[in-house]
Amino acid sequence: SRAKKADVVVYVYAVGEDGKLLGVMDIKELLRADPSERLADQMTTNLVTLTAESTIKEAAKLFARYSFRAIPVVDDREAIIGVVPYRDVMELKH
Repeated sequence: SRAKKADVVVYVYAVGEDGKLLGVMDIKELLRADPSERLADQMTTNLVTLTAESTIKEAAKLFARYSFRAIPVVDDREAIIGVVPYRDVMELKH
C-alpha cells in the first residue's frame, strides 16, 4: 500500500526569514510542549547537517553516530534545501 511507503514526518525544522536553518525539534516533543513555551527555547540548535556534495558514505556515518531518523541538507548559506531520510541512505548503502 502507499501508506507503507510514505515518509513519516518526525522532525520540524525552524528557519529564519533568509531560509537559514535555525533549529530542529522532534514532532512528538513539539506536540507535548507547553503552548506558552517558545520554540526557540525548546528546539535543538546544535545541528548536524549534510550538503549537496556529501556522499552516501558520509551520510551513513552520521546516521551511525547519531540516532537520527533524518538529516537536513543545507547549502553554503546554511539554508535548508532538503532532508535525507535514514531509510533511503540505508537502502542505498546496501
